[in-house]
Amino acid sequence: MITRLLLKNFRQYRGTHEVVFQPGLNLIQGSNDAGKSTLFHAICFALFNYTPVLGAATQPLITQGELFTEVIVEFTALATGELYRLTRRREGGRRGSTQFSLEKRVGDHWETVVSTAKGSKEIDLRRELLGILKFDKRAFLNAVYSQQKEFVRLVRGGVEVKKEIDALLGMTIASNAALCFKELSKEVDEKIAKEESLRKLLDEQVKTRNTYIDSIRRQAQEIMEVRSKLAEAGLKLASVKKVHDEILTVKRSIDGLKAAITQMEKAFLRLQQAKEGLEGFIEEYGSKESLLTLLKSEQDRFHTTEEELKRVEGEISRLRSALDGFRKSLGYVEQTLKERLDVSSKTTCPKCGQPVDPLIVRAEVEKLEKQWKDLKNELDKGLEEERKLEAKRRSLVEAKQAISERLSSLRRDVENIEKLEGEVKRYQVEFEALKAGLEDRVKEVEEVRAKASFKLMNYKPQIASPLLKAPPRDVDLLESAYKRIEEEVIREKGVWEERLNSSRRSLESKLNEQRSNIKLLKDLLGRIKETQAELAKIGRYKVAKEGFMRIQLAYRELEEALKSQLLNLLAIKTYFWYTRLVGEAKYVGLRINPESYELEVQPLGFPEPQPVKSFSGGGIETVFALAMRFALAEILGLRDFLLFDEPTDAADTKNRDAIVNVMHEASQFFNQILLITHHGVGVEVAAHVINVSYDSARKSSLIEVEA
Repeated sequence: MITRLLLKNFRQYRGTHEVVFQPGLNLIQGSNDAGKSTLFHAICFALFNYTPVLGAATQPLITQGELFTEVIVEFTALATGELYRLTRRREGGRRGSTQFSLEKRVGDHWETVVSTAKGSKEIDLRRELLGILKFDKRAFLNAVYSQQKEFVRLVRGGVEVKKEIDALLGMTIASNAALCFKELSKEVDEKIAKEESLRKLLDEQVKTRNTYIDSIRRQAQEIMEVRSKLAEAGLKLASVKKVHDEILTVKRSIDGLKAAITQMEKAFLRLQQAKEGLEGFIEEYGSKESLLTLLKSEQDRFHTTEEELKRVEGEISRLRSALDGFRKSLGYVEQTLKERLDVSSKTTCPKCGQPVDPLIVRAEVEKLEKQWKDLKNELDKGLEEERKLEAKRRSLVEAKQAISERLSSLRRDVENIEKLEGEVKRYQVEFEALKAGLEDRVKEVEEVRAKASFKLMNYKPQIASPLLKAPPRDVDLLESAYKRIEEEVIREKGVWEERLNSSRRSLESKLNEQRSNIKLLKDLLGRIKETQAELAKIGRYKVAKEGFMRIQLAYRELEEALKSQLLNLLAIKTYFWYTRLVGEAKYVGLRINPESYELEVQPLGFPEPQPVKSFSGGGIETVFALAMRFALAEILGLRDFLLFDEPTDAADTKNRDAIVNVMHEASQFFNQILLITHHGVGVEVAAHVINVSYDSARKSSLIEVEA
């Protein structure tokens, strides 16, 4: 049962408008275009995001000039009595989408069941509503909600009506099942038609299988032959490799001997070079002892010069100290003399103010002048002495530097001689050691040749003999003999390696070919098995086809029986409600045409039923349409609420009053009926009256509940 409807900016309802519905018959009345039908459209929009006039288009539902529309429907579940609230909102803009939220009242608060805010889809909402209200969109539009001007559509039949009624009453179950088995029969026929081609395919596959088997057997024999050649080449190559290893051992001993000779020659050359260098240094001085004596003499001369230099530098230092004293005394005398000369021309002393005696001052000036001359003579003598000592110091410094350079040269020569003497000794020891080691290398060559002689002579004695008989110290002859036999071994080794690789390539090629044929054979055997299985299936399909034909026939019979019974039930229920809706029944029977689903009625005095649309007067077609709506709702078990949009338009006064009275009674059976009528029709029996009007000044429909 719908308990409350809230509209916000929905079509001509600008702003917020609320309607509260009651159990029983709820009468909605008002003038044309006041907005009565819009209330039902709002309910339809909230439930299914759809309206009869605009279909799935939702943007035009927003009141002109507003930014959004929102509809809230509160309803109770008939089975449980639980209260639900469904909110659907559409924001403005052509690309906007509707948002919904279904909530359940739990205690004193609402709990969300599904919501777009939580990621729910429209299908989730439809599933929840079906569980609560027990109807889907098809049942709502054909049984619950009777639209204005679409009221008589069901009784006039037609392809679309037939499809809707079949779906509502479940009559499509049998036909759908029969159709499924018909499609299965077609598929079976298609598979059976493949039998002949499958048998031809199987014959070709068996022939190909035999060809593969013969080829694999032949390849197995060829692989055995190649493997035999491969083993022979491997043994030959291994034998040649062993000979090569012996030759390499001999070569390593020869290389060792050659390296020892080279090292000894290099050591002897280094020894000779060191001796020649030593003799070159000693030749300049006669002997090492003469060099050392000369070095000692130069060292003594260096020390003597160094002592004399220190003495002269001391005298220069003392003389410069004395000269500094003369300069200070001379400066003092010059200053005093200047002061006395200044006083001599004055009568009083400028410093103390005492009278000046010219004679005394003159005597003092003469004394000071004599003292200054004596000091000046002593200073000049000292400066001359300083110049002489400085010249002598420079001479001694130059002599010391020359002696020092000479000493450095002599010391380097002594170091070089001692270094060369050490090198001569070291190279002599090295030479003697290498000379002794050379004999060991010669013995090693003899031992290695003796050890390898058996294998080499068994291999090719004509080329091995020179290597085995060459003198052990004749390295050139040994190398020449070795290279000859090595070239032969390498050549033969290459021959057998090529044969071995060729055999391997041949083996790999044949193995790959055999593997390919085996794989093809396995695949073919699998396909043969599949073909045989398909042929076996065809045999079963032939048996199944007969069963499918019997099942199709049974479902067709079931469909006809089910259709007959359900249409008969719908006709009986429709006639029952017809007798309730009219004051006096003028039609004694009715039926639903099984082909067109058109409602046919039989008036008094008529031998056969006729289409209801062929009768006029009193709005009889509308009465039967309403009766069929009640019948459908009852059969489908939809007893929660029904919506009727002006079903009494075409009925006469008598039938109209009867219709309203029956709706009042039916509201007890169907719990709640929302009825849109003209002003005054049914007010006496309505449980709740809602007046709808349009206010041009406010540009909005208005709702008023009648007390």
